[in-house]
Formats: sequence, C-alpha cells, structure tokens
Amino acid sequence: MSNSKAVSQSIRPTGIPKLDEVLHGGFPKGAAVLLTGASGTGKTVLGLEWLFRGYAKYKEPGIYISFTESVSKMQANSKSFAFHNDEHVGPRQVFFTDLRAILKGVNLDQKEVFQSADVNRLIEAIINMVEQSGAKRVVIDSVTAMGYRLNNVSLFRNFIFQLSTGLAQSNANSLLISELTEPGLSKFGVEEFISDGIIKMSHCVAPCIKSSRILQIIKLRGRQHDKNQISFRISAKGLIIYPRLKRILNYPVSSRRVSIGVSGLDEITSGGFFQGSSTVITGASGTGKTTLALQFAYNGLKKSEEVLYVSFEESKDQLFKQGMSFGWDLSKYEKNNKLKVLTSYPEEAFLDEHMQNILGIIEQQNIKRVVIDSLSALGNLFSTEMLRDFTARLVSLLHQKKITSVMTLATSSLLGAGSITEAHLSSLVDNILMLRFVEVLGELKQTLVVVKTRGSQHDSKLQLFVINSQGFHITTPLVGYEGLLSGIAHRASHTAEEQLYDLFLDILGPMGGSVFLEAKANGLSKGNIEELIEQLGKQGILSEDRKEEFNSKAQQIFNQK
Repeated sequence: MSNSKAVSQSIRPTGIPKLDEVLHGGFPKGAAVLLTGASGTGKTVLGLEWLFRGYAKYKEPGIYISFTESVSKMQANSKSFAFHNDEHVGPRQVFFTDLRAILKGVNLDQKEVFQSADVNRLIEAIINMVEQSGAKRVVIDSVTAMGYRLNNVSLFRNFIFQLSTGLAQSNANSLLISELTEPGLSKFGVEEFISDGIIKMSHCVAPCIKSSRILQIIKLRGRQHDKNQISFRISAKGLIIYPRLKRILNYPVSSRRVSIGVSGLDEITSGGFFQGSSTVITGASGTGKTTLALQFAYNGLKKSEEVLYVSFEESKDQLFKQGMSFGWDLSKYEKNNKLKVLTSYPEEAFLDEHMQNILGIIEQQNIKRVVIDSLSALGNLFSTEMLRDFTARLVSLLHQKKITSVMTLATSSLLGAGSITEAHLSSLVDNILMLRFVEVLGELKQTLVVVKTRGSQHDSKLQLFVINSQGFHITTPLVGYEGLLSGIAHRASHTAEEQLYDLFLDILGPMGGSVFLEAKANGLSKGNIEELIEQLGKQGILSEDRKEEFNSKAQQIFNQK
C-alpha cells in the first residue's frame, strides 16, 4: 500500500462542497471536532448537512442527538434545506433522537442532579446506540446544554473525554456543537483541549456584508488545513463555502503584445502590453477610466476574444448605454456569449465570494480579457490590507491563466499626480496608466502618462487625449511646459504639433480634436494641411475668411520649424 493511499484511507470526507478543500480532504477518521460559535452562525446547519451528505455520498449512517430541541423540531428544520432527503431518514441512515429519549432509556429522565455514575451510564447508552446502528457520523447539539445540566466542570470534562474516546473507538466521527456567548472557543474552557479539531463559526465582522459568515479551522490534530478565515453563506441548498484562493508565484510569461485598442497608446507602449499582464488605470473621477476600460474590452471582442467585465459601481445597462454612445454594441457580444458582465455592489458579498464568482466565470469560459471596475469601490468598504491581498491573489490567478487584465482605481486628487500608491497596489501590477486633468493657461486638459510597464520600454511623456464619438484617442505629447506634476502647467516652450492642435481647436471648436487626429494620421505636412483646409471650405465648414485665417496661422507655425 502506497503512503498516499494510506493517508487517504485515514480521512473521512465531509461531502460538503468546498469544505473538504478547506480541510485538505476531510476529517481524520474517529476525530471529535468541536463546532463552536455564537447563535445563528450556522452550526446546526453544518451538522445536519454533514450527516445527510455523508449518507447520500458515502452511505455512512449518522445520528443527530439534540440536547435542547425535540426530534420533530430538528427534522422540520432539516426539511427546509435541499440536502434533506426523507428517504434517508431512519435507523442505520440518518437517525434523529434527543436527550430525553436517551435518559428515559436508562432511567435517568427524572433525575435532577447527575453523579459520576450517571454520566457514565449516559455515555454508555450513546456509545451503544452508535455501535448498534453502525453510525460513522454523530452530532451532539449541544455539549453546552449538557454542561449547564451537569453544572460541574469535572463531570463535564469527564463527559466530553469519555464520549469522544468511545466514539473514536467505534470508528465514528463526531461534531460537538458548542454555543459561544463570549470571547474564546468554548463556554466552559475544557472542550477545546479534549477535542481533536476545532471549527469556529462567526458572523461577518463588517455588518455591511449581507448574510455573510466566517468559518475558521482553528485546530485539526495531525492534519494540515487552511488556517485562513473562510467566508460562507447559508442558502436553501445548505452551506455555500468560498475557499480562499491562494497566491502562486509561478506563472507563464508571454512575449506576445496585446493592443489596448486606443489610437496612439500602442505606439507609446512599444506595441501594447504583454499578454497576461495586469494594468491599473488610475485617475480622478471623470478622467475617463471606465471609457478606457470599456474600449479595452471592446477591442478584445472585435478580435473574437472572450471578455469578462466586472463592475462594482455601474449596472450592465449603464455600461451598455455608455458603450453605445461610442458606437460599441456590447449587447450583441453578450448575446453571442463572448461577453460576460458581472455586476455587484461590494457590500453584496465578502471578498472571497467576489473572487469565487470571478473564478467561476473564468473556468466556464475561455476568457482572454478581464476588466475590474473598480478597485476603489472595494477599497471604500474593505481595509487597505484586505484590498491589497484581494488584488494580489486576483492578479496571480489571471497571470496563471494568461488573461490580460485592466483594473481601474480612483485617486482623491482632481489635479496633479495624487498618489498612485494610495492602496499600495503599484508593486502588484505590471503596468500603470495615470489619467489626470492639467490646467494649461487657464484651460483644463486631459492627459495620460504611462507610469510603468514591466519588462518593456515606454514613452514617459504626458500625452494629451480626447474622448469623442469614437472613444478614447491620444492626440499629442504635452511638452514645453513646467509644473505638470502640480496640475497647473506653465509654458516653457511650444512644439509645432501642439501649436497646430491648439489652432485646430481654436478654428474648428469641439470638432477640432477629431479633425486633428485624422490630419495627424495622414501626416502633419504643410501640403496636407492646405489640402485639408480647402476640403473643409468646400464642405461649408469654413468660410473664406476662416480659411484664410487658418492657412495664415498654419503657415506661421510651419515657418517656425
């Protein structure tokens, strides 16, 4: 027999989805596990599900012994969950009994004060019941109630020790439910020392997280296990557990470039970002972060790549409406199953639940691009440390699967650089794009700067950009100015390209930016500009006087070169 097979035969899986993953396989056979927590944290539900899953999946009989409620009440509670099966209720299947019935069977039901001999008779009765039924799973709900009844720490310690030992000798696993009303792991301070394992269940510490609870494996004698706090929910199906996704520092690296889909951006990033890399777009509110993220997603969709867009701030309809304003019909790609949109307010779930929801879609589809919009929404609810941990694990997951990602992050500063390390995320991602407003001679302009590209050269100049009916476009570098990092720029010099761009805006107004982009694409030569001005005149866009003024000022700019 191999060593790995021997290990697997010493473990009894719980059968509860994802719980065995947290336990690294399940409970050691014969282990007595203390299930502790405050009222309403899900202890009884876990105990019930453990019994029914055990019989349904492994044909292991189980017994539920209630020390506080009647059998009928326990069964009624169990029937409200999908894991309950009436056909599996009965002797040598899932059997319900209560303390009153057991005490009556050994003539202890009328006794008010228990002595040591009485405790031994009770334990013997429970063990005999387990052995005769062939039960492999036993739930005692709750040992706290028995502790109150005995009202003697020494007797209670003897009860817990003998009961867990006797069940282990019968090769049965036991869950000893303990009600916790104060800090610690047990009411009487003895249960945790005698138990082979401890699972603590609690309500989420953040009251804004709806219906979320926390589970933590405090101890599991002789077994490795996940020691992190694990979030879970109680649903009609039973427990829904969200294991903590691990961060793995071992992933493939691609030399293939991926286009963001923005005119001018590929040029200043040496051909785009590497496939599988992660990018943070940071900037103040209104600088165009979501537009740029949407354009990145749309560019992938046009190339038949499957895209996941995760929004923590805007609804799907709002995103689709924003896309249509640029001529991007995102709904068409959703209908073709190329685009998946996951929208949820941050407070709707704990971070690991958000992570599992993202992972679930990635595992179902061949996702190539992911957008997270925005990390700031999560940061408004969760601590900086929790946000950084979430981002690190998410980036690791996306790296492993060679998925190119874009995440948005709002900064508090409207003008100037602000702080790109406010959430301490700069070292976690491969690329950083900063969008910001800059005041230039009394006018507010939008700029982009590539702060970082891991493993690649990039242009570090501030780039002017416009957002028009076709989306996000970089126009020209913003050079010849001082004080850019403060957000208020002062002219030091003025390039010919900048002068031409300002001239287009001055003569043509709001349409000047997009016309300049077309002119720049054809080449900003003297002849091309003259031909463009002539065409604008023929189209009725420019009067003869404006044509003459446009030509005259353009000539002056070219003569300075």
